[in-house]
Amino acid sequence: MLRNKILLADDPELQQCMERSIFSRGSFALQVIGNGRQAFEFIEEHDPVLVILTLDMEEWGGDECCRRVKDDPFLRSTPILLVARSDREQDLSRCRQAGCNDIVPRPIDGQHLLVTACNQLNIVDRAPLRWEAALEARVLGRARKPWRGRILNLNTGGAFIQAGQLEPVDNLVEIEFALPELPAAILCQGRVAWVNHPEWIKNPRLPSGMGVEFLDLKPQDREAIQAFVDPAGKARSTGTGGER
Repeated sequence: MLRNKILLADDPELQQCMERSIFSRGSFALQVIGNGRQAFEFIEEHDPVLVILTLDMEEWGGDECCRRVKDDPFLRSTPILLVARSDREQDLSRCRQAGCNDIVPRPIDGQHLLVTACNQLNIVDRAPLRWEAALEARVLGRARKPWRGRILNLNTGGAFIQAGQLEPVDNLVEIEFALPELPAAILCQGRVAWVNHPEWIKNPRLPSGMGVEFLDLKPQDREAIQAFVDPAGKARSTGTGGER
């Protein structure tokens, strides 16, 4: 089967997000390259459907590679995303001047990256299935004192937890929750990917709470969540509440 190639910078955070997404299987093949000059040569030879680069690549930075691609009349239609810290205006300016198709802010939010990549490839309704839930959850944060929240949507990659108590982005938390008809509760570690703060609402469709990425789900728990979300190969709901 002919697979569409996606070129990635050799960046652990980026690779981890993409390897957990729909792009790690099916009709896509991920190719990792750490050198900007080699990335340009790969684009010339293999015509990838999407390129995601970082500014700190060796020899040529991602912006330099992007600029050369966009200056080439035969390559300029190649969609390129550049990863940069959103709090560094100089880096953002480098991305814009290079002519990239979009900027992926760092720290990378896996769901945001997925949506951005899908937009560039004109893929719709390909986000992971999320079941709109109402599950009680026990959360243990940095204060090491457990508190209660409610999972409003859920998939095997993570959950949105409604809560009055919030943790900062990138903080690690422990989450415990039970699924109906499952004999034992699910306990796993998660990373706070984004926050809906009462004074800074990112997603107006959701209340105050946190989007949490699961980090160490046991295989049997992953299967249980998948069966709960999509019991017959068809989701009960494709709710988008967890998207930013």
